[in-house]
Amino acid sequence: MTTSQPIDASIEGRMAEQQARLAAMSFPHALAVVDRAADFELPNAHGRRIRLADQLERGSVVLIFYRLLEVAELQVAERAQGTAFRR
Repeated sequence: MTTSQPIDASIEGRMAEQQARLAAMSFPHALAVVDRAADFELPNAHGRRIRLADQLERGSVVLIFYRLLEVAELQVAERAQGTAFRR
């Protein structure tokens, strides 16, 4: 069993800053809980095309969008510390 090392304080600080920025943002045109999103198709994290309608046929869907560059930066930092990026 492997143990994970603590994340560098500078990374934790950057994450806290980004969380605060997000919390302060306003999204007046965002969908509300139970609103229905228009169908769309996008690649998932592995490059496979995923269509919203197909996923809804299987049950409820939670959409998570992230900026790839920030994820890549965290991966590099974690690898430099000897920890594995977990999905």
